[in-house]
Amino acid sequence: MMLEMMVPMNQQLNEMKLMYENTKSCSTDLEQKINELKKVLTMQASQLQSGQPQGGSFGGGQMFQDNGVLDPTLLQKGINLIKEQMKEVQREASTIETEMEKRFSDMLNRNN
Repeated sequence: MMLEMMVPMNQQLNEMKLMYENTKSCSTDLEQKINELKKVLTMQASQLQSGQPQGGSFGGGQMFQDNGVLDPTLLQKGINLIKEQMKEVQREASTIETEMEKRFSDMLNRNN
């Protein structure tokens, strides 16, 4: 009888583990993208210092102005895009946390 009572709890625990792993994976992916962006910006800064500006594209436009300086408006757009993506990840994490808390309280209420 106790085993029958534990089956729903085990299922919910497995679901919570899966949600945790998915959130962890998303966080790792985001970290990799940020690191890639840092590498690109570092590489471009070193190219500017060496006097070899190469016009890459960022957000569909030229990243460098005519004088070889990074275009601040395009950089700001990129930063805002990353901020929005991070806010979305935070909203998803908050939603997952709320759902997990709800499920946990439901489990406790069922057992009582």
